[in-house]
Amino acid sequence: MSPFTTSSTTSLSTTASTVSSGSSHTTDYSSPDGNTRLCQGIHLQHASDNSNNIGQYGEYCYEILSHYKMSWQHAEDLCQSGHGHLVSITSAPEQAFVQGFMQRHMSSHAIWIGLHDTKTENVFEWTSGNTVSYTNWISGHLNNFQSHYQEDCVALIPYQGGTWDDIPCGIDGILGTDFGETHYAMCKFDAQTTLQSTAPPSLTTVSIHNLDGNTNLCTNQNKQHAIANGNVLAQYGSHCFELMSHVKVSWLHGESLCQSSQGHLLQIKSAAEQTFIGGFMQRHMPDHAVWIGLHDRNSESYFEWTTGERVSYTNWLPGHTNNFLFHEDEDCVVLVPYKGGQWDDIPCGGAGMFLQDRGETHPVICQYDTASGPSLIG
Repeated sequence: MSPFTTSSTTSLSTTASTVSSGSSHTTDYSSPDGNTRLCQGIHLQHASDNSNNIGQYGEYCYEILSHYKMSWQHAEDLCQSGHGHLVSITSAPEQAFVQGFMQRHMSSHAIWIGLHDTKTENVFEWTSGNTVSYTNWISGHLNNFQSHYQEDCVALIPYQGGTWDDIPCGIDGILGTDFGETHYAMCKFDAQTTLQSTAPPSLTTVSIHNLDGNTNLCTNQNKQHAIANGNVLAQYGSHCFELMSHVKVSWLHGESLCQSSQGHLLQIKSAAEQTFIGGFMQRHMPDHAVWIGLHDRNSESYFEWTTGERVSYTNWLPGHTNNFLFHEDEDCVVLVPYKGGQWDDIPCGGAGMFLQDRGETHPVICQYDTASGPSLIG
């Protein structure tokens, strides 16, 4: 599952701390990671689903993104997708908390934080917009690389006393394959402003069923296929959508999978539908690009949907024509959740030997007609 979904039956430990109204927060000092009951359900669930560690200090919660290494910008995009930013550290006590949090859970790896000078050399700023009122630079950080002018992003290094170092930012591969400097990361989110009760919250009390529409309107065939394969279904308007998150295939293979269930790769015909799909992806798989049904395989730069319907809406990623060396080879389209749900045309991938696809391979979203025709959401 993914940022920022609440559907598990995970239970949380009880603490004695409570919170009054307003912005005053209580840290449970009986736990070195703070009072995580104050963290919002979507962040608790994301940490649980991805086996990430989560902590609380003051008015904020902190999550270590430890499932894979990524570029600095990729990490910031993921934190923003959960309505936060890469961690900002604005005081010595907060530094002590973050340092201890890292020492307890991931002491042998550097992590990205939100400090950078990507806009103006040696003018550092936080992605959160916080004032730079505190720093904890490692000695000689200006001379760690051959060219200091390439060191625009900052990592915290637990095994060097939690000191910070400015290093190259790495390169965001757009589709999840980053290169250059890649590291784990820590996000920082607002905690809850109030805690409704002293009893430990159950994540089952927060339901997102209605956010994914009324899947009872989907055909029995589509519901059974999703259940059998561990896929997620959603419904919007006259269509149902199935996120096949457990496969990575070429574009043509993805279309054939959808057709085998009487559908096609996803098509998006309006800003409202894009908003729905963008939210669906953020809840269930925000970290990976997915194939959609748009392509220009038949005529360069003439895009069409696999359903044959007219292209009435697009949501291109800025500069999408320049992501690859030969734009003429970019004939198939993905939706990139951690880039605001925008679209990018990329190579289509292909069939390899022994049923193994090669080149660009991604999960897919299939689109089907509902069982009873057009309907309202939910």
